[in-house]
Amino acid sequence: MTNKLSTISKHSTLTCFWKNIVTIGLLMIGSLQLQAQKDTIVIIFAPTATSADIIHFKTALNAKQLDISYPSEARLWEIECRSGKVCKFMGTAYSDVNEVIKKVSSQTKTESIGKNYFTFTPSFINVPAQEPQGPFTTKQLTACNGVPIVANKGTANEQVTIALIDSGVDNNHPFFKYSGYFTSTSRSFIGANPFNDHNGHGTHIAGIIRIMDIIGGGTNSFQIMNLQTQEPDGSGKVWNAIRAVDWANTHGADIINMSIGYIHDPLIESVVGKQPLEVAIEKANHMHDVLVVASAGNEADDIDLVKHYPSAFASDNLISVASDSCSLSFSTSFSNFGVTNVDLAAPGENILGPNLHGHTPQWTRKTGTSMAAGIVTGAAAILATHISIANDGQLKCAILDGADFQGYPVMTEGTLHTPDALDSLQDGSCATAAMRVAPPTQTEAAANPLVTKNKYGIEAFPQPFTHTINLQFTARESGSANWFILDAFGRIIDHGELLTTEGLNRMTWDGSQVRSGLYWFNINLTGQRPLVRKMLKQWE
Repeated sequence: MTNKLSTISKHSTLTCFWKNIVTIGLLMIGSLQLQAQKDTIVIIFAPTATSADIIHFKTALNAKQLDISYPSEARLWEIECRSGKVCKFMGTAYSDVNEVIKKVSSQTKTESIGKNYFTFTPSFINVPAQEPQGPFTTKQLTACNGVPIVANKGTANEQVTIALIDSGVDNNHPFFKYSGYFTSTSRSFIGANPFNDHNGHGTHIAGIIRIMDIIGGGTNSFQIMNLQTQEPDGSGKVWNAIRAVDWANTHGADIINMSIGYIHDPLIESVVGKQPLEVAIEKANHMHDVLVVASAGNEADDIDLVKHYPSAFASDNLISVASDSCSLSFSTSFSNFGVTNVDLAAPGENILGPNLHGHTPQWTRKTGTSMAAGIVTGAAAILATHISIANDGQLKCAILDGADFQGYPVMTEGTLHTPDALDSLQDGSCATAAMRVAPPTQTEAAANPLVTKNKYGIEAFPQPFTHTINLQFTARESGSANWFILDAFGRIIDHGELLTTEGLNRMTWDGSQVRSGLYWFNINLTGQRPLVRKMLKQWE
């Protein structure tokens, strides 16, 4: 992803009016001209919105619904701007579509609002490679020895399905001649044949994933659900990415690979919570425990500051991957990084994969975080063969817990080490990582304001984190409560019991003995769902 599309605009603060919108985004189709120009927005309504609410809002925007995607229930609406840069919302004219979006944001209790960007496959470097001879090895894949990115596959799960959201796959390449390698649910979201890849990016990633399977001792343990969202030039639309995630969620994917991305407008982001694509990704978590692996991007940016999505989403089921070399040096010349928003690195330099069929040579080596994400996806799929039902929480925990420390500028400070990840999966270290705090019902949300903050009832974390942190929560009734502190991998590191009274309660916790990082406070209260708060101890 090299294109940074953003529109800078000031924020407005207006009286709250609309109460049922949780997500809205904008996709600019071309620049505004002097004639009437139509734009499309993506919008997701809250469960409390009625049909009358939706019709009322559509009328206020003078919008036309073009499409809807399930199960995220994202809607693609077309709106019209006239006289060059004049758009209307509820009868009032605004200078452009960005102003309309800000107006919608200010008048609604939105969970998120922002543009529905164009996405791009990251740029990469092509290096011709000789056709592999004999069995694949990690040396052939990464061009060096001793890189522990593969473990032997298991027997608990004989078929792992990986949704590849990319430019398509050229299945005419001899490497993909096995007819069962792709699922019957493969499809294109750009009105093309998903097996006509005119870019080469998706074909290379699919090849990396299959090589990982073969090195791990499989033959065709992985199936690819080939979901084409990117055009031949590598560009795409977030709307199609949302549709692809929804499709993967409802058609049996265990893992989603997203080696695509976009840079978010920092001014708009300051009033944004979740974005439509993020909602779709989290829906895949809630419904079917789908793990998402995303490339961190190739701009050499700190994406804690310059947000690259989807890799910077805070979704529990997402792993964000940077690149390093097989000689264990971080790819500082191109790889994005971030101690909060990037989880780990994996080899991304000179990675072997198939070229487009008919191109010479048939194999190339490419460099980029996309290749690193493909390797992590393959590692996650290998781990999934060791558990009867693939669970995104356990897979993510194992991969992050097994990371080999290298002092990199990422959350784990390390690189992929699949054998250690397998140890973490099998020794029980990640047994609690699948713990879910069920989303509240509408009645519970109304009765307890704390749990309306977001999908798990998580309030904004205190920052900066001091060694002794004061926590407060509301209990509906008196009783005893068990509390737990969990680390970023879901492991319990402290716990206790306390007596609570009806109403506001307070407690303190001493965090002086734990390292910097992300932690979760979970308390089980009498007569209500568990409450959760996120805490961040600053890097010292």
